Amino acid sequence: MIVAASPDGKVLYVVTSGPNGYEIETISLTSNPPTISNTTNLPSGTPTDIAISPDGSHLGVTLNTSASQNVSTGEVAIYQVNRDVIQSSTAPAIIPIATTIPNSLAMSNSSVFVTPSAITTKNNKSFYNFSSFDIASGNANYTTALTHLSQNSRKIAPIGPF
Repeated sequence: MIVAASPDGKVLYVVTSGPNGYEIETISLTSNPPTISNTTNLPSGTPTDIAISPDGSHLGVTLNTSASQNVSTGEVAIYQVNRDVIQSSTAPAIIPIATTIPNSLAMSNSSVFVTPSAITTKNNKSFYNFSSFDIASGNANYTTALTHLSQNSRKIAPIGPF
């Protein structure tokens, strides 16, 4: 189970396995007891992380979309959120992450930040490629190498608001 909270703390977004594959359950914390107020199906793939933008307008889910053990691909599904409700009538924007499976996700109001699940070794140094993508266009902002990371330091945290 993967969980993210809305910026105001009134809603939890929980990725679960549903009858039609993976889905996001929107849980209202303002009712007692908390209730599921909405369920949104995810595109195909295995979810690896979830994050919400600091202004609460976008929710992102990283997906492992590898078809086989020999191919590493993934994507980030970006959903529009209005008043803590995922706009499921609008298809999510899909940002492809070629040649790697995304592991960790953080968001600003305008960008998504992704780390891969695999370490790259070059010149006897291990590193992760840390990438940023524009939410509106899906275009890459930049990719940079993060060095001296251990296998346990792959998670990134949101920084913002931006």
